[in-house]
Amino acid sequence: MRVKIAVWVLILPLLAVRAEPPMKWASLKQVLAAAEKGDHEAQFLIGLQYRVGDGVDRDLQEATKWLQTAAESGHVGAQKALGELKSQTGDRGGAEQWLKAAAGQGDAAAMADLGNLIVQHAPQGADVAEGVQWYQRAAEAGEVSAMKALGRLFARGEGVARDPWLAQQWYRRAAALGDPEAQLVLDRLAAVIAAVTADPDKAMAWWRTEADKGDVGACLALEVVSRKDRTMDEDPAETMRWSVLLSGLRGADAYLARGLVLEYGVGVNRDLPAAAANYRLAAERGHALAQFRLGLLLAAGRGVKKDLSEAVGWLEKAARQGVVEAGEELIRYKAEAERATAPFTDEGNSSRRSVPPQP
Repeated sequence: MRVKIAVWVLILPLLAVRAEPPMKWASLKQVLAAAEKGDHEAQFLIGLQYRVGDGVDRDLQEATKWLQTAAESGHVGAQKALGELKSQTGDRGGAEQWLKAAAGQGDAAAMADLGNLIVQHAPQGADVAEGVQWYQRAAEAGEVSAMKALGRLFARGEGVARDPWLAQQWYRRAAALGDPEAQLVLDRLAAVIAAVTADPDKAMAWWRTEADKGDVGACLALEVVSRKDRTMDEDPAETMRWSVLLSGLRGADAYLARGLVLEYGVGVNRDLPAAAANYRLAAERGHALAQFRLGLLLAAGRGVKKDLSEAVGWLEKAARQGVVEAGEELIRYKAEAERATAPFTDEGNSSRRSVPPQP
Protein backbone atom coordinates (compact mmCIF):
# COMPACT_ATOMS: atom_id res chain seq x y z
CA MET A 1 0.00 0.00 0.00
CA ARG A 2 1.80 3.10 -1.22
CA VAL A 3 -0.92 5.69 -0.52
CA LYS A 4 0.21 8.19 2.07
CA ILE A 5 -1.85 7.26 5.11
CA ALA A 6 -1.59 10.72 6.67
CA VAL A 7 -3.82 12.04 3.90
CA TRP A 8 -6.59 9.74 5.08
CA VAL A 9 -5.94 10.78 8.68
CA LEU A 10 -6.57 14.40 7.74
CA ILE A 11 -9.75 13.88 5.73
CA LEU A 12 -11.42 11.08 7.66
CA PRO A 13 -13.22 13.47 10.08
CA LEU A 14 -14.69 15.23 7.04
CA LEU A 15 -15.84 11.98 5.44
CA ALA A 16 -17.35 10.53 8.60
CA VAL A 17 -20.54 12.54 8.32
CA ARG A 18 -21.18 11.25 4.80
CA ALA A 19 -19.88 7.69 4.53
CA GLU A 20 -18.15 4.84 6.28
CA PRO A 21 -14.43 5.62 6.64
CA PRO A 22 -12.04 3.47 4.57
CA MET A 23 -10.04 2.71 7.76
CA LYS A 24 -11.17 1.87 11.28
CA TRP A 25 -8.95 4.55 12.85
CA ALA A 26 -9.73 8.24 12.64
CA SER A 27 -6.31 9.54 13.70
CA LEU A 28 -2.65 8.67 13.67
CA LYS A 29 -2.74 8.47 17.47
CA GLN A 30 -5.39 5.75 17.27
CA VAL A 31 -3.36 3.83 14.67
CA LEU A 32 -0.29 3.92 16.95
CA ALA A 33 -2.34 2.80 19.94
CA ALA A 34 -3.75 -0.12 17.95
CA ALA A 35 -0.27 -1.06 16.74
CA GLU A 36 1.03 -1.14 20.30
CA LYS A 37 -1.86 -3.47 21.24
CA GLY A 38 -0.80 -5.92 18.51
CA ASP A 39 -3.07 -5.02 15.57
CA HIS A 40 -1.05 -6.13 12.53
CA GLU A 41 -2.79 -3.83 10.08
CA ALA A 42 -2.06 -0.87 12.34
CA GLN A 43 1.57 -1.99 12.69
CA PHE A 44 1.84 -2.07 8.91
CA LEU A 45 0.31 1.39 8.55
CA ILE A 46 2.42 3.01 11.25
CA GLY A 47 5.51 1.39 9.71
CA LEU A 48 4.68 3.06 6.42
CA GLN A 49 4.27 6.39 8.21
CA TYR A 50 7.71 6.19 9.74
CA ARG A 51 9.20 4.97 6.49
CA VAL A 52 8.15 8.05 4.51
CA GLY A 53 8.02 10.58 7.37
CA ASP A 54 4.41 11.54 6.70
CA GLY A 55 2.64 12.73 9.83
CA VAL A 56 5.62 11.68 11.97
CA ASP A 57 9.36 12.29 11.82
CA ARG A 58 10.97 9.93 9.31
CA ASP A 59 12.60 7.12 11.27
CA LEU A 60 13.75 4.03 9.40
CA GLN A 61 14.50 2.13 12.61
CA GLU A 62 10.93 2.62 13.82
CA ALA A 63 9.64 1.78 10.33
CA THR A 64 11.65 -1.44 10.31
CA LYS A 65 10.47 -2.38 13.80
CA TRP A 66 6.77 -2.01 13.02
CA LEU A 67 6.93 -3.47 9.52
CA GLN A 68 8.89 -6.49 10.74
CA THR A 69 6.43 -7.12 13.56
CA ALA A 70 3.56 -7.13 11.07
CA ALA A 71 5.54 -9.07 8.47
CA GLU A 72 6.36 -11.85 10.93
CA SER A 73 2.64 -12.27 11.53
CA GLY A 74 2.20 -13.00 7.81
CA HIS A 75 0.91 -9.57 6.74
CA VAL A 76 1.68 -9.58 3.01
CA GLY A 77 1.71 -5.80 2.62
CA ALA A 78 4.19 -5.46 5.47
CA GLN A 79 6.38 -8.20 4.00
CA LYS A 80 6.54 -6.38 0.68
CA ALA A 81 7.13 -2.96 2.29
CA LEU A 82 9.86 -4.39 4.53
CA GLY A 83 11.53 -6.01 1.53
CA GLU A 84 11.50 -2.68 -0.31
CA LEU A 85 12.90 -0.87 2.74
CA LYS A 86 15.73 -3.36 3.15
CA SER A 87 16.53 -3.06 -0.53
CA GLN A 88 16.74 0.73 -0.18
CA THR A 89 19.10 0.41 2.79
CA GLY A 90 21.40 -2.04 1.03
CA ASP A 91 20.34 -5.23 2.83
CA ARG A 92 19.90 -7.42 -0.23
CA GLY A 93 19.55 -10.65 1.74
CA GLY A 94 16.80 -9.23 3.91
CA ALA A 95 15.09 -7.68 0.90
CA GLU A 96 15.05 -11.00 -0.93
CA GLN A 97 13.78 -12.84 2.14
CA TRP A 98 10.74 -10.61 2.66
CA LEU A 99 9.92 -10.05 -1.00
CA LYS A 100 9.91 -13.82 -1.47
CA ALA A 101 7.59 -14.14 1.52
CA ALA A 102 5.13 -11.68 -0.04
CA ALA A 103 5.53 -13.22 -3.49
CA GLY A 104 4.83 -16.62 -1.99
CA GLN A 105 1.45 -15.28 -0.89
CA GLY A 106 0.66 -14.24 -4.45
CA ASP A 107 1.57 -10.54 -4.33
CA ALA A 108 2.33 -9.73 -7.98
CA ALA A 109 4.05 -6.41 -7.18
CA ALA A 110 6.39 -8.22 -4.80
CA MET A 111 7.21 -10.71 -7.55
CA ALA A 112 8.10 -7.82 -9.85
CA ASP A 113 10.20 -6.15 -7.13
CA LEU A 114 12.00 -9.45 -6.61
CA GLY A 115 12.73 -9.67 -10.32
CA ASN A 116 14.12 -6.12 -10.20
CA LEU A 117 16.30 -6.98 -7.21
CA ILE A 118 17.84 -10.00 -8.93
CA VAL A 119 18.28 -8.43 -12.38
CA GLN A 120 19.66 -5.12 -11.13
CA HIS A 121 22.27 -6.79 -8.93
CA ALA A 122 23.38 -9.32 -11.55
CA PRO A 123 26.88 -8.70 -12.99
CA GLN A 124 26.87 -7.29 -16.51
CA GLY A 125 26.24 -10.05 -19.04
CA ALA A 126 25.23 -12.56 -16.34
CA ASP A 127 22.35 -14.99 -16.69
CA VAL A 128 19.25 -13.44 -15.10
CA ALA A 129 17.01 -16.49 -15.45
CA GLU A 130 15.74 -16.37 -11.86
CA GLY A 131 14.79 -12.71 -12.20
CA VAL A 132 13.03 -13.44 -15.50
CA GLN A 133 11.04 -16.23 -13.83
CA TRP A 134 9.79 -13.81 -11.16
CA TYR A 135 8.95 -11.22 -13.83
CA GLN A 136 7.00 -13.85 -15.76
CA ARG A 137 5.03 -14.90 -12.67
CA ALA A 138 4.23 -11.27 -11.93
CA ALA A 139 3.29 -10.54 -15.54
CA GLU A 140 0.99 -13.54 -15.74
CA ALA A 141 -0.67 -12.23 -12.57
CA GLY A 142 -1.32 -8.92 -14.36
CA GLU A 143 1.60 -6.77 -13.12
CA VAL A 144 2.26 -4.26 -15.91
CA SER A 145 5.72 -3.25 -14.67
CA ALA A 146 6.86 -6.87 -15.02
CA MET A 147 5.50 -7.07 -18.57
CA LYS A 148 7.56 -4.01 -19.51
CA ALA A 149 10.63 -5.40 -17.75
CA LEU A 150 10.37 -8.59 -19.80
CA GLY A 151 9.90 -6.59 -22.98
CA ARG A 152 13.00 -4.54 -22.20
CA LEU A 153 15.17 -7.58 -21.42
CA PHE A 154 14.18 -9.47 -24.56
CA ALA A 155 14.47 -6.37 -26.76
CA ARG A 156 18.01 -5.63 -25.60
CA GLY A 157 19.18 -9.18 -24.95
CA GLU A 158 20.20 -8.31 -21.40
CA GLY A 159 21.00 -11.58 -19.63
CA VAL A 160 18.64 -13.48 -21.96
CA ALA A 161 18.64 -14.46 -25.61
CA ARG A 162 17.52 -11.44 -27.63
CA ASP A 163 14.03 -12.13 -28.94
CA PRO A 164 12.28 -9.21 -30.66
CA TRP A 165 8.99 -11.02 -31.16
CA LEU A 166 8.73 -12.08 -27.54
CA ALA A 167 9.59 -8.51 -26.50
CA GLN A 168 6.75 -7.18 -28.66
CA GLN A 169 4.35 -9.67 -27.11
CA TRP A 170 5.03 -8.35 -23.60
CA TYR A 171 4.87 -4.70 -24.66
CA ARG A 172 1.56 -5.35 -26.41
CA ARG A 173 0.11 -6.94 -23.28
CA ALA A 174 1.17 -3.94 -21.19
CA ALA A 175 -0.16 -1.48 -23.76
CA ALA A 176 -3.48 -3.34 -23.88
CA LEU A 177 -3.82 -2.62 -20.17
CA GLY A 178 -3.41 1.08 -20.87
CA ASP A 179 0.27 1.60 -20.07
CA PRO A 180 1.52 4.68 -21.99
CA GLU A 181 5.19 3.74 -21.80
CA ALA A 182 4.55 0.38 -23.45
CA GLN A 183 2.44 2.04 -26.13
CA LEU A 184 5.27 4.51 -26.79
CA VAL A 185 7.68 1.63 -27.43
CA LEU A 186 5.23 0.09 -29.92
CA ASP A 187 4.75 3.49 -31.59
CA ARG A 188 8.51 3.84 -31.93
CA LEU A 189 8.71 0.40 -33.50
CA ALA A 190 6.07 1.36 -36.06
CA ALA A 191 7.92 4.62 -36.74
CA VAL A 192 11.19 2.80 -37.43
CA ILE A 193 9.59 0.45 -39.93
CA ALA A 194 7.80 3.33 -41.65
CA ALA A 195 11.00 5.40 -41.80
CA VAL A 196 13.07 2.55 -43.18
CA THR A 197 10.46 1.92 -45.86
CA ALA A 198 10.67 5.58 -46.96
CA ASP A 199 14.46 6.08 -46.79
CA PRO A 200 16.37 2.98 -45.66
CA ASP A 201 19.94 4.32 -45.53
CA LYS A 202 19.17 7.56 -43.74
CA ALA A 203 16.61 6.02 -41.40
CA MET A 204 18.77 3.08 -40.34
CA ALA A 205 21.66 5.35 -39.40
CA TRP A 206 19.43 7.65 -37.38
CA TRP A 207 17.65 4.86 -35.54
CA ARG A 208 20.92 3.12 -34.70
CA THR A 209 21.94 6.30 -32.95
CA GLU A 210 18.69 6.26 -31.00
CA ALA A 211 19.21 2.61 -30.11
CA ASP A 212 22.70 3.41 -28.82
CA LYS A 213 21.11 6.01 -26.53
CA GLY A 214 18.93 3.29 -25.00
CA ASP A 215 15.69 3.74 -26.96
CA VAL A 216 14.01 0.36 -26.43
CA GLY A 217 11.66 0.84 -29.37
CA ALA A 218 14.61 1.43 -31.67
CA CYS A 219 16.53 -1.54 -30.25
CA LEU A 220 13.50 -3.71 -30.84
CA ALA A 221 12.89 -2.46 -34.36
CA LEU A 222 16.50 -2.93 -35.43
CA GLU A 223 16.13 -6.61 -34.65
CA VAL A 224 13.18 -6.75 -37.03
CA VAL A 225 14.57 -4.52 -39.76
CA SER A 226 18.25 -5.44 -39.91
CA ARG A 227 21.03 -4.14 -42.15
CA LYS A 228 20.78 -4.93 -45.85
CA ASP A 229 24.31 -6.33 -46.16
CA ARG A 230 23.38 -9.52 -48.02
CA THR A 231 22.08 -9.14 -51.55
CA MET A 232 21.38 -12.66 -52.82
CA ASP A 233 18.77 -12.66 -55.61
CA GLU A 234 15.31 -14.01 -54.92
CA ASP A 235 11.90 -14.33 -56.52
CA PRO A 236 10.57 -10.78 -57.24
CA ALA A 237 6.97 -11.90 -56.78
CA GLU A 238 7.82 -13.33 -53.39
CA THR A 239 9.54 -10.09 -52.44
CA MET A 240 6.43 -8.13 -53.36
CA ARG A 241 4.22 -10.41 -51.28
CA TRP A 242 6.22 -9.59 -48.16
CA SER A 243 7.16 -5.98 -48.89
CA VAL A 244 4.49 -4.42 -46.64
CA LEU A 245 5.85 -6.24 -43.61
CA LEU A 246 9.54 -6.30 -44.37
CA SER A 247 10.34 -2.91 -45.92
CA GLY A 248 12.55 -3.98 -48.82
CA LEU A 249 14.91 -6.47 -47.17
CA ARG A 250 16.52 -8.86 -49.63
CA GLY A 251 18.40 -12.12 -49.71
CA ALA A 252 19.37 -13.80 -46.45
CA ASP A 253 18.05 -10.89 -44.39
CA ALA A 254 14.62 -11.19 -46.01
CA TYR A 255 14.46 -14.94 -45.47
CA LEU A 256 15.40 -14.48 -41.82
CA ALA A 257 12.78 -11.78 -41.30
CA ARG A 258 10.11 -13.93 -42.97
CA GLY A 259 11.07 -16.80 -40.73
CA LEU A 260 10.68 -14.64 -37.64
CA VAL A 261 7.33 -13.28 -38.80
CA LEU A 262 6.05 -16.79 -39.52
CA GLU A 263 7.43 -18.34 -36.35
CA TYR A 264 5.79 -15.77 -34.09
CA GLY A 265 2.71 -14.98 -36.17
CA VAL A 266 3.38 -11.24 -36.46
CA GLY A 267 0.73 -9.87 -38.81
CA VAL A 268 0.20 -13.31 -40.36
CA ASN A 269 -0.91 -16.75 -39.20
CA ARG A 270 1.84 -18.65 -37.41
CA ASP A 271 3.37 -21.28 -39.69
CA LEU A 272 6.32 -23.13 -38.17
CA PRO A 273 7.12 -25.35 -41.20
CA ALA A 274 7.26 -22.26 -43.44
CA ALA A 275 9.34 -20.47 -40.81
CA ALA A 276 11.83 -23.33 -40.77
CA ALA A 277 12.00 -23.34 -44.58
CA ASN A 278 12.80 -19.61 -44.64
CA TYR A 279 15.37 -19.97 -41.87
CA ARG A 280 17.03 -22.73 -43.88
CA LEU A 281 17.26 -20.54 -46.96
CA ALA A 282 18.94 -17.81 -44.91
CA ALA A 283 21.11 -20.27 -42.98
CA GLU A 284 22.42 -21.83 -46.20
CA ARG A 285 23.44 -18.32 -47.28
CA GLY A 286 25.51 -17.97 -44.13
CA HIS A 287 23.18 -15.91 -41.92
CA ALA A 288 24.24 -16.63 -38.33
CA LEU A 289 20.95 -15.72 -36.63
CA ALA A 290 19.01 -17.88 -39.10
CA GLN A 291 21.35 -20.77 -38.36
CA PHE A 292 20.64 -20.25 -34.68
CA ARG A 293 16.83 -20.13 -35.12
CA LEU A 294 16.83 -23.17 -37.41
CA GLY A 295 18.94 -25.07 -34.91
CA LEU A 296 16.44 -24.33 -32.15
CA LEU A 297 13.47 -25.51 -34.24
CA LEU A 298 15.26 -28.72 -35.18
CA ALA A 299 16.35 -29.37 -31.59
CA ALA A 300 12.79 -28.99 -30.28
CA GLY A 301 11.01 -30.54 -33.27
CA ARG A 302 8.91 -27.42 -33.78
CA GLY A 303 7.52 -27.33 -37.33
CA VAL A 304 10.08 -29.88 -38.47
CA LYS A 305 11.07 -33.40 -37.53
CA LYS A 306 13.28 -33.35 -34.45
CA ASP A 307 16.89 -33.86 -35.45
CA LEU A 308 19.44 -33.19 -32.72
CA SER A 309 22.37 -34.03 -34.96
CA GLU A 310 21.43 -31.42 -37.59
CA ALA A 311 20.46 -28.96 -34.88
CA VAL A 312 23.90 -29.22 -33.30
CA GLY A 313 25.47 -28.66 -36.71
CA TRP A 314 23.59 -25.39 -37.29
CA LEU A 315 24.18 -24.19 -33.74
CA GLU A 316 27.90 -24.81 -34.18
CA LYS A 317 27.91 -22.70 -37.35
CA ALA A 318 26.06 -19.88 -35.59
CA ALA A 319 28.35 -20.03 -32.57
CA ARG A 320 31.43 -19.81 -34.78
CA GLN A 321 30.00 -16.58 -36.22
CA GLY A 322 29.70 -15.07 -32.76
CA VAL A 323 26.11 -15.79 -31.72
CA VAL A 324 26.67 -16.18 -27.98
CA GLU A 325 23.26 -17.72 -27.33
CA ALA A 326 24.00 -20.40 -29.94
CA GLY A 327 27.09 -21.46 -27.99
CA GLU A 328 25.01 -21.73 -24.83
CA GLU A 329 22.30 -23.81 -26.52
CA LEU A 330 24.95 -25.91 -28.22
CA ILE A 331 26.21 -27.19 -24.86
CA ARG A 332 22.69 -28.13 -23.84
CA TYR A 333 21.74 -29.94 -27.04
CA LYS A 334 25.06 -31.71 -27.43
CA ALA A 335 24.50 -33.22 -24.00
CA GLU A 336 20.95 -34.19 -24.97
CA ALA A 337 22.19 -35.78 -28.19
CA GLU A 338 24.77 -37.77 -26.27
CA ARG A 339 22.14 -39.01 -23.82
CA ALA A 340 19.85 -39.99 -26.70
CA THR A 341 22.53 -42.13 -28.34
CA ALA A 342 24.10 -43.57 -25.17
CA PRO A 343 21.89 -46.73 -24.99
CA PHE A 344 23.13 -47.79 -28.41
CA THR A 345 26.86 -47.66 -27.63
CA ASP A 346 29.09 -50.24 -25.98
CA GLU A 347 29.52 -47.96 -22.95
CA GLY A 348 26.90 -47.85 -20.20
CA ASN A 349 23.41 -49.29 -20.27
CA SER A 350 24.89 -52.63 -21.27
CA SER A 351 21.70 -54.32 -20.20
CA ARG A 352 19.96 -52.69 -23.16
CA ARG A 353 22.28 -54.23 -25.79
CA SER A 354 20.82 -57.11 -27.77
CA VAL A 355 21.66 -60.59 -26.47
CA PRO A 356 22.35 -63.33 -29.02
CA PRO A 357 19.93 -66.28 -28.83
CA GLN A 358 21.11 -69.29 -26.84
CA PRO A 359 21.68 -72.49 -28.78
